[in-house]
Amino acid sequence: MNLQKAFAAAVAGTVLLGFVAAGVGAGVLGYQAVTGTGYYQESAVTATVNDKAIQIQGSGKNSQSVYMIYTTKGVFTDSDSLVKGKWNSSDVYNALEKGCTYQFNVHGIRNHFFSMYKNIDSQTFVPTKTCPAAPKIG
Repeated sequence: MNLQKAFAAAVAGTVLLGFVAAGVGAGVLGYQAVTGTGYYQESAVTATVNDKAIQIQGSGKNSQSVYMIYTTKGVFTDSDSLVKGKWNSSDVYNALEKGCTYQFNVHGIRNHFFSMYKNIDSQTFVPTKTCPAAPKIG
């Protein structure tokens, strides 16, 4: 009898935790929608590329590559965007050179809870002492 009560309490706790997590997620997304800090938020960021990597998400036929760009101003993704009409993420990723500075036009938000990153729409090379000329591609 005590085992049944313990099991019922564990199930109730799990269900409650699920509702709390869903509520937090809906609250975060609702806040972003109301305040305009969601997907369409655009900004320009000047930053130096520290590193870049390709993450594989999913497996098998459901896998996809995600280009990650690590900079002095945070982490960004470089993904194609239907909304922005951007279809050159591989070219953008290839053009970025570690140690060089760029002005990035980005959109979206950085949301740690949902692992969301601002997405790079375009970039412009910024000459510096350490990287005075735009890297040559090819």
